[in-house]
Amino acid sequence: MSVSLAGGVRFPKIYAYTTPEYEEKPWEGTRAGQGVIKIGETQRDVDVRIREQLNGVRMPVSTPYTLLLAESAITDDGRVFTDKDVHRVLERAGAHNAGGEWYECTPEEVAGAIQSVRSGVDLPGLRPTLSFPMRPEQREAVRLTSKYFRVHPRTPRARRRTSCGTRRCDLARPLRRIS
Repeated sequence: MSVSLAGGVRFPKIYAYTTPEYEEKPWEGTRAGQGVIKIGETQRDVDVRIREQLNGVRMPVSTPYTLLLAESAITDDGRVFTDKDVHRVLERAGAHNAGGEWYECTPEEVAGAIQSVRSGVDLPGLRPTLSFPMRPEQREAVRLTSKYFRVHPRTPRARRRTSCGTRRCDLARPLRRIS
């Protein structure tokens, strides 16, 4: 008598994907960026699960997608976690929920959130990034500093004996020879 485990052993997985429609969608939250990512979980084959979601209605052509990551949903101490745990970590860190399980974040941030849940260590905040030009006086200060260091390249100082007897002591006076 043979026993088959086919279909009996399941491994929970967290996956993240995007579609061409959402790949370059500008973020609407407080951070600047583009691309919306769907974060889900399954105990089955990830590609099969994604195709079920995208082709819920029978279409003549299947919807293309890009699988960004698929990782085990088991913590370092052996407990199972869900996509909702990953969602909570992302939201606490500052990622905007674009609706349902879709988030305005990068694949690296999703991987960081999964690792955060897995290890039990908080994910650092995802701060908004701003880009702005320097003020005129800052630009001038950088220009002058750069010019100074081009004209006066750094050269090693000659070591000399000082009054405290060391090779170099910034607080001591140079030793004078008495003849």
